[in-house]
Amino acid sequence: QRRRASGDDAPLRVLELGSGVGALGLGIAAVGGARVVLTDPGVTVNLAADYSSNTLDWLAANVADNEAALRERAPAVRRLVWGDEAHTAALLAEFASPFDLVVGAELL
Repeated sequence: QRRRASGDDAPLRVLELGSGVGALGLGIAAVGGARVVLTDPGVTVNLAADYSSNTLDWLAANVADNEAALRERAPAVRRLVWGDEAHTAALLAEFASPFDLVVGAELL
Protein backbone atom coordinates (compact mmCIF):
# COMPACT_ATOMS: atom_id res chain seq x y z
CA GLN A 1 0.00 0.00 0.00
CA ARG A 2 2.86 2.34 0.78
CA ARG A 3 4.25 1.92 -2.73
CA ARG A 4 0.85 2.61 -4.27
CA ALA A 5 0.41 5.69 -2.08
CA SER A 6 3.70 7.08 -3.38
CA GLY A 7 2.31 7.05 -6.93
CA ASP A 8 4.38 4.08 -8.12
CA ASP A 9 1.97 2.24 -10.41
CA ALA A 10 4.48 -0.31 -11.77
CA PRO A 11 3.39 -3.93 -11.41
CA LEU A 12 4.30 -5.52 -8.09
CA ARG A 13 7.39 -7.71 -8.15
CA VAL A 14 6.60 -11.04 -6.48
CA LEU A 15 8.93 -13.91 -5.60
CA GLU A 16 7.37 -17.28 -4.86
CA LEU A 17 9.54 -19.72 -2.90
CA GLY A 18 9.09 -23.45 -3.40
CA SER A 19 6.56 -22.99 -6.18
CA GLY A 20 5.95 -26.68 -6.87
CA VAL A 21 3.51 -26.69 -9.78
CA GLY A 22 3.13 -22.90 -9.54
CA ALA A 23 -0.55 -22.57 -8.64
CA LEU A 24 -0.08 -19.64 -6.26
CA GLY A 25 2.30 -17.66 -8.45
CA LEU A 26 0.33 -18.31 -11.63
CA GLY A 27 -2.81 -17.09 -9.87
CA ILE A 28 -1.08 -13.93 -8.67
CA ALA A 29 0.19 -13.23 -12.19
CA ALA A 30 -3.21 -13.85 -13.76
CA VAL A 31 -5.38 -11.93 -11.31
CA GLY A 32 -3.03 -9.33 -9.92
CA GLY A 33 -1.02 -8.50 -13.01
CA ALA A 34 2.21 -8.73 -11.01
CA ARG A 35 5.66 -9.59 -12.35
CA VAL A 36 6.20 -12.98 -10.75
CA VAL A 37 9.31 -15.12 -10.38
CA LEU A 38 8.58 -18.74 -9.52
CA THR A 39 11.36 -20.70 -7.82
CA ASP A 40 11.83 -24.34 -6.98
CA PRO A 41 14.86 -26.48 -6.13
CA GLY A 42 14.23 -28.97 -8.94
CA VAL A 43 13.77 -32.07 -6.81
CA THR A 44 13.92 -35.38 -8.70
CA VAL A 45 10.70 -37.36 -8.39
CA ASN A 46 10.54 -41.06 -9.31
CA LEU A 47 7.06 -41.62 -10.67
CA ALA A 48 7.64 -45.24 -11.67
CA ALA A 49 10.48 -47.71 -11.71
CA ASP A 50 11.49 -46.56 -15.18
CA TYR A 51 10.39 -42.89 -15.14
CA SER A 52 11.55 -39.87 -13.20
CA SER A 53 11.13 -36.15 -13.62
CA ASN A 54 11.86 -33.09 -11.54
CA THR A 55 9.77 -30.38 -9.98
CA LEU A 56 11.42 -27.55 -11.92
CA ASP A 57 10.48 -29.20 -15.23
CA TRP A 58 6.85 -29.51 -14.07
CA LEU A 59 6.83 -25.87 -13.04
CA ALA A 60 8.21 -24.69 -16.40
CA ALA A 61 5.68 -26.88 -18.23
CA ASN A 62 2.78 -25.38 -16.25
CA VAL A 63 3.93 -21.86 -17.09
CA ALA A 64 4.24 -22.81 -20.77
CA ASP A 65 0.76 -24.37 -20.71
CA ASN A 66 -0.66 -21.10 -19.37
CA GLU A 67 1.33 -18.59 -21.46
CA ALA A 68 -1.55 -17.92 -23.88
CA ALA A 69 -3.83 -16.85 -21.02
CA LEU A 70 -1.13 -14.87 -19.21
CA ARG A 71 0.44 -13.27 -22.30
CA GLU A 72 3.11 -10.79 -21.18
CA ARG A 73 2.44 -11.61 -17.52
CA ALA A 74 3.86 -15.15 -17.74
CA PRO A 75 6.10 -15.70 -14.71
CA ALA A 76 9.82 -16.35 -14.92
CA VAL A 77 10.95 -19.77 -13.63
CA ARG A 78 14.27 -20.14 -11.82
CA ARG A 79 16.01 -22.79 -9.76
CA LEU A 80 16.53 -21.79 -6.15
CA VAL A 81 17.80 -24.10 -3.46
CA TRP A 82 17.27 -22.46 -0.09
CA GLY A 83 20.52 -21.62 1.63
CA ASP A 84 22.56 -21.94 -1.58
CA GLU A 85 24.43 -18.64 -1.78
CA ALA A 86 25.23 -19.03 -5.50
CA HIS A 87 21.56 -19.54 -6.39
CA THR A 88 20.52 -16.58 -4.27
CA ALA A 89 23.22 -14.32 -5.75
CA ALA A 90 22.27 -15.30 -9.30
CA LEU A 91 18.59 -14.59 -8.63
CA LEU A 92 19.30 -11.20 -7.07
CA ALA A 93 21.69 -10.27 -9.89
CA GLU A 94 19.15 -11.14 -12.59
CA PHE A 95 16.23 -9.41 -10.90
CA ALA A 96 18.03 -6.32 -9.63
CA SER A 97 14.95 -4.49 -8.36
CA PRO A 98 13.86 -5.66 -4.91
CA PHE A 99 10.79 -7.84 -4.65
CA ASP A 100 7.70 -6.17 -3.18
CA LEU A 101 6.29 -9.43 -1.90
CA VAL A 102 7.69 -12.89 -1.10
CA VAL A 103 5.11 -15.67 -0.94
CA GLY A 104 4.98 -19.41 -0.41
CA ALA A 105 2.35 -22.09 0.02
CA GLU A 106 2.64 -25.61 1.37
CA LEU A 107 6.37 -25.20 2.00
CA LEU A 108 8.00 -28.30 3.41
